[in-house]
Amino acid sequence: MLIFDIKVGMLKTNCYVIVDGDTKESAVIDPGDEFESIINVLDEHELKPSYILITHGHYDHIMAAEKIRGKYGAKIICHKEAEPFLAETMLNGAFYNGCTITVKPDQTVDEDDIIKLGNTEVKVLHVPGHAPGSACYYIESEDVVFTGDTLFKDTVGVTDIFPYGNHSLLVQKIKEKLLILPYETVVYPGHGACTTVGDEERNNYYLR
Repeated sequence: MLIFDIKVGMLKTNCYVIVDGDTKESAVIDPGDEFESIINVLDEHELKPSYILITHGHYDHIMAAEKIRGKYGAKIICHKEAEPFLAETMLNGAFYNGCTITVKPDQTVDEDDIIKLGNTEVKVLHVPGHAPGSACYYIESEDVVFTGDTLFKDTVGVTDIFPYGNHSLLVQKIKEKLLILPYETVVYPGHGACTTVGDEERNNYYLR
């Protein structure tokens, strides 16, 4: 599998392009802004994404989703509980930044659903707390998990800025859903640097 990390927008959101190694079928995870930067990577590698995978419905993770769908016909996928956040400017936070963003998914998913990307299986893990409907995308065959704003290097997602955050729920679900993954699993977060499950279990203050 190929993984490209594109840092986009004022908050330097990590937008990932993932590519199945056998078929070159690709997906974009969290196209948060800078449509041109994302399509430059896609076009450079001659990729036409099949899916746009949304980890959660906050504006800095969805701003370029509609444009990418319009250009490539990719299906926008989110957890079923995130759908209202994609649709409502007050919930996704765009209102507070002086803009309007609404996105309608083509498909919603739930816990343990599998998204087939070529020969690669992407498993949905529902890890709420930062936001309702927060989904992590786990690829067991590659030992990687894309965690959005749930788990970061040495910290966890904020719960006191956007509506419906819940810190205790977030920590509980990280322990139940993410820390049980193999220690060597690489964590690709929504912002900042990569880490591993093992490093976070050992070093993350919030998960003690």
